[in-house]
Amino acid sequence: MSDEDEKYIRATINNFNFIYFAPSSLGTAFLKSGMPKKEIFYFLSAFSCMGPIGVAIGMAVNEFAAPIVDAFMLATVAGTFIYVGATEVIPEEVSERTSGNGYRRLIHY
Repeated sequence: MSDEDEKYIRATINNFNFIYFAPSSLGTAFLKSGMPKKEIFYFLSAFSCMGPIGVAIGMAVNEFAAPIVDAFMLATVAGTFIYVGATEVIPEEVSERTSGNGYRRLIHY
């Protein structure tokens, strides 16, 4: 198997993981907030449509735009993940409300 084939297989596996885990996590958060199920359906439908749109935009930028544009988009995405992790995920994981041993769970994570 060539490196190119392996790259596409890894990307496909990552996309399938994201397609399953991200909406289920988001849906759980919506349910915990008390949001009506009809609204949850609409938000998750829009969220699910954004993935393929983002992939198409990323592929187009990678193929046709200057390398600086690709680098800028990659940096923006990486910064977004760091921001969400620092402001949403980590505080939720270490809060006393979710578990008594939040910091231990964070370290084991």
